[in-house]
Amino acid sequence: MVVRHGRTAWNEAGRFQGQHDPALDGAGWVQARGVADAVTALGRVGVVVTSDLRRARQTARVVAGRAGVPMVTDRRLREVALGRLEGLDRNAAARQYPGELDRWLMAGDARPAGGETVADAGARAAAAIESHLDARGGDGTVVVVAHGIVLQAALRLLGVDDPPHLSNGGWLTVASYDRRDVASIASEAPCSSIT
Repeated sequence: MVVRHGRTAWNEAGRFQGQHDPALDGAGWVQARGVADAVTALGRVGVVVTSDLRRARQTARVVAGRAGVPMVTDRRLREVALGRLEGLDRNAAARQYPGELDRWLMAGDARPAGGETVADAGARAAAAIESHLDARGGDGTVVVVAHGIVLQAALRLLGVDDPPHLSNGGWLTVASYDRRDVASIASEAPCSSIT
């Protein structure tokens, strides 16, 4: 199961977070509790693995606590580094760095100044997910709490066809995963309808 962290004030304001570290806002905490309900309904959760960024850790802590399982932090699950675009909204980024935002949005191999490519971020996150799946050896569901862009890129590399970009507090379960086979999405949900 993969989960996108709950909402932050920066999400609400439309600011690029990247690897900056804002906390969950009130709506984000509600979303975290909703995800925790969804996770516990799954049963057999073995571990919650999370990005080390605060918004993901806060979401994961609620989920792991409700499920009564350990939480493991993995820096490889961080959001894509957006360099000098972090903290800006789309209009400010387009105004301050004309063309850079468009290049980054249009190609997975574009690197914002001071940042990384979506492809590189996806590769590190996919490696993290695989290592945690291997470590569990099928013993309970692995719940991964991370960030929208990096999760989408990692899922693509892990064989999920056209993975969705999850909303804040959104989640999906992967029915199966085997390096020799393609993963498939079993279910997807936004978790809550907070606007």
